[in-house]
Amino acid sequence: MNTQSISTIRRAALVLAALGAALSTSGSPLRAQTGISCPGESSPPAADAACTVALAGSEPLQTQPLRVRVFDQGRPAAGAMVRFRSTSGALLPDSVVADTEGFAQTLWYRAGGAEGAAVAVDARTPSGSSFREIRLTRSTPGYALRQHSGNYESWFEKTPLRHPVVVEIVRADAADDSVGRITSPETCSRLRVAFTRIGTGSVTPDTVMAGVDSAEVGQNPHRLGCFARANWTLGEGPGRRHARMSLVGGNSGRSSVLYEAYARASPRLIGGIMATRSRSYLGPQAGPERTIRIERTLPDGSKASFDTTFATGRDTVKQVDGSWAPAAFVGVSTPIRPKWHRWALTFGVDPRAVDRNWYAGVSVLRIPGGLEVESLPVDIHLLGHWGRVDVLENPKACRERGECDTEDDVRWQGLAAMLSVDAGSVITDLIKKLSGS
Repeated sequence: MNTQSISTIRRAALVLAALGAALSTSGSPLRAQTGISCPGESSPPAADAACTVALAGSEPLQTQPLRVRVFDQGRPAAGAMVRFRSTSGALLPDSVVADTEGFAQTLWYRAGGAEGAAVAVDARTPSGSSFREIRLTRSTPGYALRQHSGNYESWFEKTPLRHPVVVEIVRADAADDSVGRITSPETCSRLRVAFTRIGTGSVTPDTVMAGVDSAEVGQNPHRLGCFARANWTLGEGPGRRHARMSLVGGNSGRSSVLYEAYARASPRLIGGIMATRSRSYLGPQAGPERTIRIERTLPDGSKASFDTTFATGRDTVKQVDGSWAPAAFVGVSTPIRPKWHRWALTFGVDPRAVDRNWYAGVSVLRIPGGLEVESLPVDIHLLGHWGRVDVLENPKACRERGECDTEDDVRWQGLAAMLSVDAGSVITDLIKKLSGS
């Protein structure tokens, strides 16, 4: 066959193909009575348009099953010969006889790192033949954020948390987070996380590129994963704080996570009025005495009398309990530890006797109220009272020999209850109002 004959045959084939396509589109009776439905289709389309199949799974992808159904004159074509051809990878088997329901299946094997392929499906039935193209495309993996460490931390207001907040990026289509862990630096370095604080405070940096490393803190600190971290500085005032971490361009329902932290009140100046009961350590107490009257007759015959007093027992030492009395107080209230939300220590003195009366105790309102009470300007405290008092150096010597020397000593005085005002916040708020800030 010469070159001219081959060209003539090719032109004729092209004309017949164009005529067949036109008749097929117009619904002419000359249209072939055979059709192929792609995976997911219940019946073949009106035209033999290409269909798309998203490759299942993530990395590494090895195989993808392909199942088509052949129809002849609107009915499943049992026994139809179906052939599969692929632009990349391998198909096993590449020729299949349709079953009694018209189904034919093959398995596509990826080769050479191919991201996808075009598979040609050709079916032949007694009524004719049909062709479909199946395009295999790699689905874009979705990613999700997972809280790793730094959630529910507690620290003082207006200060950064001791540890950074850390989020881990995992694959959203994995059965669980451990399977979906990302350890490929190339994949991880393309992911970006935005950190946004809600309310007062700051998060730095506000956007960061993820990286593969060990988290160093929190759960399983030494294992590798795809992490992003930022430093969170709490705002002014005690209370709960929130920050949101979002995956930039994330296409998953878990593309953002919410972190919470507790801002503890910083040590603050307080002043108050308290009721305290103290004990007085006294010196020697005079012993029992007796007074008698002596009368005498003078030489001139007149009479005179005088009284004389003498001790009938030794001097004694007695401790006299004091009564409840109001007293002033100035001092400092401070949390014991940031994580101990219900405890705050109180230290202070009596401003009228700074060198003689000292107090230490705890906040009473915070024990049932926890962190929420820290924002209140008033508080109630239960305090212990210590002070300097005069006491006998040697009570026994005082009783037996009357040697009653005293000394100045620190002793437990008793308990005190106090209502306080957060003087630091009150003064700060007043300054802000006066300055207009």
